[in-house]
Amino acid sequence: MKFIQRFRSIILLASTICTALIASAIIHSFTGDDDLKYPTNFGPEIAGAIDDLIDWLVVNGEWFFDGINDNLKIVLNELREFLVWIPWPVMISLIFIMGWRLGSMKIGIASALGMVLIGLVNLWEPAMVTIAIMAVSVSIAVILGIPIGILMARSNLFEIILRPILDAMQTMPSFVYLVPGIMLFGLGNVAAILATVLYSIPPCIRLTNLGIRQVNPSVVEAGESFGSTTYQFCQKFNYLWQYPPLWPVSTKRS
Repeated sequence: MKFIQRFRSIILLASTICTALIASAIIHSFTGDDDLKYPTNFGPEIAGAIDDLIDWLVVNGEWFFDGINDNLKIVLNELREFLVWIPWPVMISLIFIMGWRLGSMKIGIASALGMVLIGLVNLWEPAMVTIAIMAVSVSIAVILGIPIGILMARSNLFEIILRPILDAMQTMPSFVYLVPGIMLFGLGNVAAILATVLYSIPPCIRLTNLGIRQVNPSVVEAGESFGSTTYQFCQKFNYLWQYPPLWPVSTKRS
């Protein structure tokens, strides 16, 4: 009995493999090889249905996606012009201070030297476009991710449903998210914003959920006993921002 308990996992795995091999041999003995091929007749039908759905979405949702596209372009252009308007010594100083205060002195110096190098190779304006895209993308991801994370923390059922979706999203390479962006908005900065939002929102949701679930239960009980609402928890009890797991929300995957 001790032997079985000690090697229970190995015995279970070996038994499963043996059962699968025996079942395969029995099935092969009663059927032909052609009957065991994976059915591929459904492929064209599924592909056609997906193509029809995408075509319908692009045609009938053109007004919606064009509106998002136009508004995001306006925001990007205004932000880019503002960043370009800032003198380069001021921008480099800001980058250095942010890197120093949010990280360390080494990070601040490295960030400032990186910006100097960008200017030396005549890529300052494209860099400002990239910063504008990142700023808009991270803002959208935080605005959407934190409320979803709060709902995820307050509902175990919602967490069970959402967790495999977030797992799948985080296993995808970043360039995969360009496909829906290009399909709906065409080539351009708006597609890059959508791809960045989709890529960065799962960590934001996860860290928000983690931070809220790690709150001391006595703090929650004290707030509930005084009749505090969810908004009062967030604002007056510093329900979110005083806990370290939430600090990297706005920088994760950005």
